[in-house]
Amino acid sequence: MNTPIKYKASDLEALEAKLTERQRDLVVNVGLLGMSGADAAREAGYNGTNHTVIASKTLAKPHVAEYLQALLMSQLAARGGTALHVIERLMNTARSEYVQLEAAKDMANRAGWQPPERKQITVQGDVSVKIDLD
Repeated sequence: MNTPIKYKASDLEALEAKLTERQRDLVVNVGLLGMSGADAAREAGYNGTNHTVIASKTLAKPHVAEYLQALLMSQLAARGGTALHVIERLMNTARSEYVQLEAAKDMANRAGWQPPERKQITVQGDVSVKIDLD
């Protein structure tokens, strides 16, 4: 299981310092505002005819990708408490039993109680059956 990387505000600032203003704007547009790559590049001030390619190449650069990940992780961490509260409310007050069940499963998973892994076992080989009725 991959452990999420935790970023401090100072880490985020250090990563941001490595970016140009346009790169930072592109990441914010994609990561926080949910724009498409082309729209984000255009809005960030990139020139060119194919903004999708520009966004793709820019976001693939290691220092830009790392900043995007750090920015998203910091946003998720900031909203984690709210998400947990919503799950708890659904678990206790949802009208649908299905919604209550799914919220309870999610809450249990977050508490570390995970269901056992399902495994499929296959056997290869020939099976021969001979029935003699005499």
